[in-house]
Amino acid sequence: MRTLATMILQVRKYIDDVHDQEKENDEIIDALRDAWEQVCHDLVGSNVGRRCLLKNGDPVDFVADQEEYALPDDILLIDGVQVKFSSSDRRWKKLEKRDPDCNGFRSGNLSILGDEQVVTFGCLFWSDDEESAGDIRIWPAFTSVSDQQFRFRYYHLPAFPSDDAGTFWDPDNTGENKRLPLRLDRAVEYKAAALLSMEEVEDQKTGRLNTSQYNKIISDIIGTTGGGVLRSNTRYVRV
Repeated sequence: MRTLATMILQVRKYIDDVHDQEKENDEIIDALRDAWEQVCHDLVGSNVGRRCLLKNGDPVDFVADQEEYALPDDILLIDGVQVKFSSSDRRWKKLEKRDPDCNGFRSGNLSILGDEQVVTFGCLFWSDDEESAGDIRIWPAFTSVSDQQFRFRYYHLPAFPSDDAGTFWDPDNTGENKRLPLRLDRAVEYKAAALLSMEEVEDQKTGRLNTSQYNKIISDIIGTTGGGVLRSNTRYVRV
């Protein structure tokens, strides 16, 4: 993938700012950041495109008498919550999503009677609260804990290159490979160019051309045809 320095040059080319350089590098980098977030949101809006952004979060220890836990900073959309009830568990178990809005029922090892919630072993649920976009609820809370852990399985926003030599595959230029789809950098460049072009009235045509190129590339990446604009009908847990 292209380095950040190369992407800046490409954006200048797309907005015809190679010689005069009316745009500062920092302004172009800001546009590239905004474009990167938009690209990832568009990918999440596709059942196919989102697959490249799926990851397992780091294990988190449960806290006694606590139900709310913070979401990861890079989260775009939750796929699920997984749990280990003991360090001897070999596999993570997927929790069922259920809102704690019922009063007086019994399911397996879980009993709920009014405000009294009791959990013995292996029966937990998770829910998200629209009024608290930065947290998630795993309930009922453990009254005591030992080595129980959970982790998020979610679609994330990959890191933006940290310097001119960084790429989306290797943002910190350390030799790692994030294994993101090819041409994502091209999509980001065209999106950034479109954002910058649409700021100026005289550049509206250029902005539309760059938007068209972006739509073609992003549609190709997710395996669709026609190059149409992607519309997400997914409710994001955290943006």
